[in-house]
Amino acid sequence: MSIESDMRARDAAYESQYFHEQDVRAIKALSRKVRDAHARQEGYCADSEEIAELRKRVPETTTFSDDAIERLMTWKHDVLGNSARGGTVGA
Repeated sequence: MSIESDMRARDAAYESQYFHEQDVRAIKALSRKVRDAHARQEGYCADSEEIAELRKRVPETTTFSDDAIERLMTWKHDVLGNSARGGTVGA
């Protein structure tokens, strides 16, 4: 292999990685929109139900403000993806 072909392969790998990251971001945003639309159609707020479920299962969170818990949930969903979001609540 030549240096030129190695550089082309490296550039192709970087490009592929970049587009994969962009796809993941777009899929997360789309999934969030679909989940929220489903929640509105079914007449419930997935976030508030998820917060209530968290407070029921983890009593230590009862002292947290709704805003703090919502930020925590947003962080969790961004890190873990939407598959971990509200397993018993909606989509």
